[in-house]
Amino acid sequence: MSRKSFIISFFLILGAGCTPRIEGLLTLKRVAASQKQIDRYLNRQDKLFARLLRDLEREKIKPGLSRRHFIGRYGDPVVTKEISEPFSGTADLYRFSTQYFNSEKVYAYFDESEKLVSWEYSPRLSP
Repeated sequence: MSRKSFIISFFLILGAGCTPRIEGLLTLKRVAASQKQIDRYLNRQDKLFARLLRDLEREKIKPGLSRRHFIGRYGDPVVTKEISEPFSGTADLYRFSTQYFNSEKVYAYFDESEKLVSWEYSPRLSP
């Protein structure tokens, strides 16, 4: 075996042994990037929910606002539920994204034409 063939073979074998490690490192890098995207999204949602609370306090939210505009201003709801009483439409739940049980909540109710009909504020439960 020539010296050149030996060196090439050596690096191929060495590289083959590193492939699982490199794949593992690349996976960790992708997970870290994904976690950063999730953190940015959650921070944005929390800021938009704080805006919603301020606007409610200042009585800036009026019936008739389109659901599309509402979501554009206050972010994605945590949960959307179809309702049939007292009217047909949807109810969107807003809260701080990582405070599952002890958070202020806002329920926004939209009719079938996706216009805001009413809302309900639920304060934070005291500890």
